[in-house]
Amino acid sequence: MAMPEKPQIYYSKIRRDIEELLPSHVSRSLELGCGTGSTSAWIKQKYGAYVAGVELCEDIAHEAEKSMDKVLIGDVERMQLPFSPGSFDLILCLDVLEHLADPWRTVERLAGLMKPGASFIASLPNVQHYSTFLNLLRGRWHYTTQGFMDKTHLRFFVRSTAITMFEDAGLKVKTVKDEMS
Repeated sequence: MAMPEKPQIYYSKIRRDIEELLPSHVSRSLELGCGTGSTSAWIKQKYGAYVAGVELCEDIAHEAEKSMDKVLIGDVERMQLPFSPGSFDLILCLDVLEHLADPWRTVERLAGLMKPGASFIASLPNVQHYSTFLNLLRGRWHYTTQGFMDKTHLRFFVRSTAITMFEDAGLKVKTVKDEMS
């Protein structure tokens, strides 16, 4: 699959904003939408962890292969993940789930790959953000190439529906940060 119309930084930014959410120990990490592998490479360096990822865009995934232990190329919703149940102590879904047709099922599948006590860190845009309301009040609902109104978003969440998605998958939500990035 060719690279979509997004700037390279979209795929290569290290997501250090999650640092305070990271567990004290990581031996195996899985990142959905790993992009060029920058965040996973940072996790690998920080913990000495095995890092695996899934990336839809083939050209971007080949970049990730340079710094990650395993990269699967394709649509996570349609592929069989070659990992045993309970094999990861960290799962990252950073601005990915809103792009999926059935993020609820994906979270369930990923929850099955977690070791007891593992961490699942996700970031999702909150459609209830004030900027969305201001635009609606002005009669605007314009899609963009990235951000809250990214034209590739298939699903929209508010804080409560995001929490419910994880709890319905059997996960316990410990921390929720509301931020505008």
